[in-house]
Amino acid sequence: MHASMRQLIATPILVVLFGALACSSSPQAPGYGSEDGKKIALLIEDLNEKKASNRELRQLFDTPPQNLNLYDRYMYDIQGNPAIQGDEARVTVAIRNDNDTVNTTKEWTFVRRQGTWKIQQAPLP
Repeated sequence: MHASMRQLIATPILVVLFGALACSSSPQAPGYGSEDGKKIALLIEDLNEKKASNRELRQLFDTPPQNLNLYDRYMYDIQGNPAIQGDEARVTVAIRNDNDTVNTTKEWTFVRRQGTWKIQQAPLP
């Protein structure tokens, strides 16, 4: 086989190999430990999106707290994977203020009601 023919065959193979290596080393989205962990993470995303509307925010809680209007002051992010036992879960939530710095972290609890995860206790700073 001529050198030019070998080069024509080798070049596409190298491109495919390097492409596969580049894809496999890219960062992956957090898995949150399980399908239920992902559902809890989505619940926190919903909280961030719906916190300005008390009507929509109420639906995310098992029993809405009296200070519901204060949730609009912050942004919330899950830290790590939720610890799930049956229909109850716990996770650490980072609570950030407007300038995007973490004010604090708090442990929040969740409960599954009729197949849907709800926020049970969500202490604020």
